[in-house]
Amino acid sequence: MREVPKGKYLKIRNIFSTLYWGLIIVVQAASGVLLLFRAAVVPAGILLPLIIGDLLTVGIIRRQSVSVRRRHRISFVLGTAGLLISWFFVQAGAGGIEGLISLLLLNMLVIPLVYFADYPGRYSVFFTLFSCAALAATYVTSSELMTEPLLYVGSGAGMLLYSLIFFLHYHFFRRHMVKYRKTAILASLANRDIIHIHAKLKSHALLGRAIEDETADVFRVTKNTYSKLEGMIDLLSMLNLYTVESGEIQEQLEKKRDALNETIVEQNGNIRNSADIISRLNSEISSVTGDFEGKRRELALLEEKGAEGELVFREVQESNQRFEESSGKMFDMISIIDDIADRTHLLAINSAIEAAGAGEAGAGFAVLAGEIRQLAQEARQNTVRIRETVNENMQTIQKNIENNTKAQTTLSEIVQTILQVRRTLEEGVATLTGVSSSAADMEEDFSLILERSRLVDSSLEEMERAISSEVEKTREITGLSGKIDEDIAEVIQQTESVEEQITKLRESGTLNQGTIADIRRYLFDAHRKIKQELQDAKNPPGHITYLQSLLNSAMKPREWELEELDNDGDE
Repeated sequence: MREVPKGKYLKIRNIFSTLYWGLIIVVQAASGVLLLFRAAVVPAGILLPLIIGDLLTVGIIRRQSVSVRRRHRISFVLGTAGLLISWFFVQAGAGGIEGLISLLLLNMLVIPLVYFADYPGRYSVFFTLFSCAALAATYVTSSELMTEPLLYVGSGAGMLLYSLIFFLHYHFFRRHMVKYRKTAILASLANRDIIHIHAKLKSHALLGRAIEDETADVFRVTKNTYSKLEGMIDLLSMLNLYTVESGEIQEQLEKKRDALNETIVEQNGNIRNSADIISRLNSEISSVTGDFEGKRRELALLEEKGAEGELVFREVQESNQRFEESSGKMFDMISIIDDIADRTHLLAINSAIEAAGAGEAGAGFAVLAGEIRQLAQEARQNTVRIRETVNENMQTIQKNIENNTKAQTTLSEIVQTILQVRRTLEEGVATLTGVSSSAADMEEDFSLILERSRLVDSSLEEMERAISSEVEKTREITGLSGKIDEDIAEVIQQTESVEEQITKLRESGTLNQGTIADIRRYLFDAHRKIKQELQDAKNPPGHITYLQSLLNSAMKPREWELEELDNDGDE
């Protein structure tokens, strides 16, 4: 049974209570401020028993244990401070319905805190007594409040409110507290923590119920042991049946051995035929590999020629580019000649004009000017023809460049195709080489198979001898299983005796923790005895599966509890 985590429980309770009392201070301070500015006698009267209840909650928390008291010291201080602050504002005679409502809602959180209290009935009595004492103190210390009967009406309403909280706790939350205490008792019993059980529970009735539950638990373990022992008897009967079946299995194996011999002879003939086929396949593969090698050399030559053609195309392309650059320079020179011809023509015209103005003295100069003008016109016409010729050459060169580019692209594609064909041939050669080596390996494997098939007959004879030995060991196991049957029958009788004793002890009410421990120890010894018998029977290797199932069946029920007892015994 699992132990309740103490540290985690205390830590959660510590955090919860600290937050609770911190909120109490904040809300009571806010309520006091509202009570200071709004006179309300009834809310002030209700506030008094609520503060008393908060203080008593802290006090009961402090009573639970020394460790809890240290952890909740801050809660007690905060609750006391809240009481003093609220008492001050009540004495001031102020009031406020908003502060009262918020305080009432917050004080409902006291229910989960009271859930951990040990004495909910005493809590209610103490609350009533302290509330009456507080009212008496109010009467003594303040005569003015005595004249306000509404103060006592409010105090009575507050007491009724807390009485309602007690009622809800007792009828709706008490069973959860009892369940928690019962879990703690059972965890202590399972861990053999007998010394601290009474301090932890503080209730003899709960202790009696826990022992009763533990007795029922032991009774269930005994019944499980009884049923598992019956299952072991069935398994041992199956083991006896297995001994009879072993002889039949031996006869079937002999028949299968004869059939296997015939199959091996047939396979030997097939293997020899396969070896001849593989030899012929090797010769054909060698021939095809030689053809592939010749094709691969031819493709290598084509690849070299293609590379040379591609180089020539590059050179032609470079020559065309150089010619294109030269043509551009010729266009520049033609432009210069055109410019000179234009200027010469203009100069001839000006000379003719000047000669005409000189009259007869300029007649010779006029003839010279006409010749110069005619020469300029011829030069212009020649430049036009040269330009046209160069343009035609440029167009022809451009077409050659385009054709060379297309031819180069086609040649590149041809070269790539040749490369792909070459790679394909190389892969084919590699594949055929691998097939050839695989065929050689297969030929060697077939030789090994023939050699190993000769060893099968001797292995079958050894198998027959092993089966005979296994049958003998099975007979020995059968004899040992008879001894285990006797031990199990004895354990069953003793288990029935234990059940009767447990029943008598439960009826008489004299069952205690020591008796439970003795019963558990006895059951553990019985399990350990059967386990040892099965370990002894496990030695023959031919029946490990059956005996392992017996062993698992014997140790399966409540194995974790038996291991826990074993650890306690070792300590």
